Amino acid sequence: MGGKAFGFEAKRMSKTEYGFILMQNLRRINHIGRLDWGNAEGVISVKDKEDFGDIDILVKKQVFSFERFWEEYSSEYKDYKKNSDVVSLLDHQDRQIDLILTPIYLFDTHFDYLAYNDLGNFVGRLARAVGLKYGHDGLSLVVRDPNNSGSMIGTIKVYEDTGRVYNLLGLDSIEGSNGFNNMEEVYKFIMSSKYYHKDSFLLEKQSNKARVRDRKRKSYSGMLNYIKENDASNSERRKYSIFETLSMLPEGVRLKYIRMVTNNDQSNYKKTLFNGKVVMEVTGLKGKELGAFISYCKDKVDLSGNVNLQVKVLFNRYKDSV
Repeated sequence: MGGKAFGFEAKRMSKTEYGFILMQNLRRINHIGRLDWGNAEGVISVKDKEDFGDIDILVKKQVFSFERFWEEYSSEYKDYKKNSDVVSLLDHQDRQIDLILTPIYLFDTHFDYLAYNDLGNFVGRLARAVGLKYGHDGLSLVVRDPNNSGSMIGTIKVYEDTGRVYNLLGLDSIEGSNGFNNMEEVYKFIMSSKYYHKDSFLLEKQSNKARVRDRKRKSYSGMLNYIKENDASNSERRKYSIFETLSMLPEGVRLKYIRMVTNNDQSNYKKTLFNGKVVMEVTGLKGKELGAFISYCKDKVDLSGNVNLQVKVLFNRYKDSV
């Protein structure tokens, strides 16, 4: 990704060259797929972008076989590299083409996330500001243990539909519009959200991982410059409680949250009734012997009854069986 998958800067392309190479590769991909046109689509950029470091193509993974693709078209390329669900191709002119494989059911969501340069990344910053997570698979709620905020219990999908995601985050829908002509329009779009705050974007306010990643991105640097020139506010960023976040979400998500947290609380409570310390105090076992006996007890202890007595009975049975 980014035109550097092969350890050097891939050949940059003019807009005309980009369009020709994109269509050439789409024809090859669709020839391999099990459906007619529609197996793949080139990721959209802002309209005034004049040159490109690589070509990103989103591909429906269920109808595409890279092995068949390479068998038929390997002579058209110098090399390829696989990184999870991304296959980077290097053609004979050192142009890089990235095939991004995604499930069919997530194709539109993933496409919208990748469109218009760093737009998806920026929308993700808005989502994070209100306690949500936005990525190539849509908008999700990260559920954390209320008694241990650093412990993640799981995630709950909120929306995959981009229009609904934008509406929840205070952004206008871009469906049916002419898109964005330039990055300045993207920056204005993001700043139009009522959940925008510059602290969500300033590098010094981010984790080290985010700083290292984003400071290298031209469009992200452009966002920082735009903020510097157009946002002189000094207000503190608002912190949203989990209750405020939940109030923004559909009822089904709120119910799933309650169920997930309740199940986690019950699980934690059960661990206080039956655990290694309890068993060790009753049996005197330690180390591997303790672990083996606990495995033996699995699904045999009724936590609503006298746990210590049950452990004693089970231990006597266990000693007779080994």
